Amino acid sequence: KQVDFDFRCQFVFSFRFIYPKMLTVAFYFVNVLVTVLIVQVKGQSNTNDPVVGLTPEEQNVADQCFKSTPFSCDPNAKYRTMDGSCNNLQKPWWGAAGTPYIRLLKAAYKDSKNSYRVSIVDGSDLPGARLVSSMLLKNKVPPLLDSTTRMFMIIGQMVSHDVNLNPQSQGSKCCSDSGDKIVSTEGQCRPIPIPDDDEFYSKFGRKCLEYHQSTSVDCPALQSGPLLLKDLTSHYLDVSFLYGFNENTTKSLRTLTDGKLRTQSGASHPYLTTQDSSGCPFAKKNCYKGGDLGVNSHLDLAVMETVLMRCHNSLVDKLVTVNPHLKDNDEILFQEVRRFLIACFQHIIYSEWLPILLGADIMKKKDLCSAPTGYSDKYNPDVNPSSLVDFSGAAFRTLHSLIPNTITLGSETIPFSNSFHKAGDILQEGNNFDADLHSLLTDHSEQFDHYNTDEIRNKFVMSGTPLVNGTIQFGDDVIAADVQRSRDYGLRSYNDYRVLFNMSKFNDYDAVATAFGKESATLLAQVFKHPSDIDFYVGSEYELTNQNISAPSTLQAVWAEAFARYKIGDRFFYERGNQPWSFTLDQLNVIKSIKLAHLVCLGFDTKTDIQRDVFYPANPSSNPMISCDTLLQQLDLTSFKVAASPSASTPSGPGSTTTPATTSS
Repeated sequence: KQVDFDFRCQFVFSFRFIYPKMLTVAFYFVNVLVTVLIVQVKGQSNTNDPVVGLTPEEQNVADQCFKSTPFSCDPNAKYRTMDGSCNNLQKPWWGAAGTPYIRLLKAAYKDSKNSYRVSIVDGSDLPGARLVSSMLLKNKVPPLLDSTTRMFMIIGQMVSHDVNLNPQSQGSKCCSDSGDKIVSTEGQCRPIPIPDDDEFYSKFGRKCLEYHQSTSVDCPALQSGPLLLKDLTSHYLDVSFLYGFNENTTKSLRTLTDGKLRTQSGASHPYLTTQDSSGCPFAKKNCYKGGDLGVNSHLDLAVMETVLMRCHNSLVDKLVTVNPHLKDNDEILFQEVRRFLIACFQHIIYSEWLPILLGADIMKKKDLCSAPTGYSDKYNPDVNPSSLVDFSGAAFRTLHSLIPNTITLGSETIPFSNSFHKAGDILQEGNNFDADLHSLLTDHSEQFDHYNTDEIRNKFVMSGTPLVNGTIQFGDDVIAADVQRSRDYGLRSYNDYRVLFNMSKFNDYDAVATAFGKESATLLAQVFKHPSDIDFYVGSEYELTNQNISAPSTLQAVWAEAFARYKIGDRFFYERGNQPWSFTLDQLNVIKSIKLAHLVCLGFDTKTDIQRDVFYPANPSSNPMISCDTLLQQLDLTSFKVAASPSASTPSGPGSTTTPATTSS
């Protein structure tokens, strides 16, 4: 810090005629004074540390919180545990539900624990998250459409819900009941202020958006360090959004008689089972219950999770046809179909969905491609598969920009926000289920960019949404919450991620203009005092995009790192051979022949024709329509012969024995 040293010298030089011994004392106290001022002005020191990626030992610091937790792991178990424990036999807690996320970079908290980072210019608070949303991340009219279908968007959200669940902590309200003022910033309250001149909320007198500190792991051994943010679901790609992430939830979703998942009784078609209406504040009768706590959030999510439920139950019937001796073996049927569906989902992600997101070059460079046929074993027990804070707290949330303004339901077009927390009521009206599923295959996603629809920026209604004269006039801002979350998670600035991934650092807004264009640089400069103040979430949305939907550099890097961990750190990854639980070669090749189109066909109320590649619109030459009957004939499970065996039980997981977990040296 040459400037800081020069300041000290100049200050002391003015006292150069003081008795020499006093000079040493003076320099010492001035040094202390200036150091304190620097910390106050520039914020907590770790926000100014050199940008160096954390070592595996630093990333896995939370291991010391779980080493004494009792686990009972069967290395020959054929099936995964529901909570993800016992996947890694040396560290059974890795990837398990309720364990922390891991970081690529040291946390950036002003107080080293949980207070938000501040401006590097003068130590002031960063601009409010709603201001950032309104100035930098708002809607574009008309929206820019991408070449992919809306199915691409919703599968991305399902992936997110599969590996990430970190709700805000519970506590007293931070905003007044009407939302017209902030009432608390104490404890876990982190309210988002709304500017007085806000173009939307000012019409309703709203000045405050609720936000509470994210839930964290309580670990006495690490109390002096930064928050250990807790992922309540398993960190693996294991379809936990359908099956749940603990035994109790899973049992409540199962029939427990025939291997199937529960459905509504008396419904004209199989729909997800229901719960009391507390989970759906605006639904009149059909509040769904699923492994995903957010299943009722909106129409598309409810449709696709229903499709996967129907897939499970249809596959049970197919498996019984091949294995009639299993007809009354509920546990084996359930576990075998769950195992098969997880493998199909992993294959679809790595062979269909992820190549669109990352592009062929990154897929190849990170060794993420699925082998065309046969086994492929990349497993490394030293790789922690846990979700990255950087991924779940910012990088993957940029896919919110893909959400459209409207949804097509047959001849009708409805605002995306119309189904928030009442999706079941809409889906079970007339032909709406098939209509929405069709629209996922025909409507376009919006482009990957920094524009986000007002449907989620102003209208995301929740149970705590304030009422105006007894009615809902507005909702919350998902994008402002994304900005706030990135700070709550202690994520460093966008500039730091550029440095981490060997990109040039923005030292001024001229450099930003060179990379993003003058218009974007001007907008960012109006909000952030310095490029190093820009949030990672915000900066990554402004990165120049490649052709189609492939994301630019920092996002590619974080996404690729996350999906590499989900693959390499998963002992049960579907392509592995020569394991007690491995698929036979014939079975694996069946899985590798399956596309998302096959599963979608299993979900329709009425079978129809769809395109084979559902992530792109139908095209007579490049992506022709094909009948679901033809696709389903290809779904041949004759190679899936199963012997009913007691050894097929799942490992029992944590807390089932007093034997401590085995740890590697």
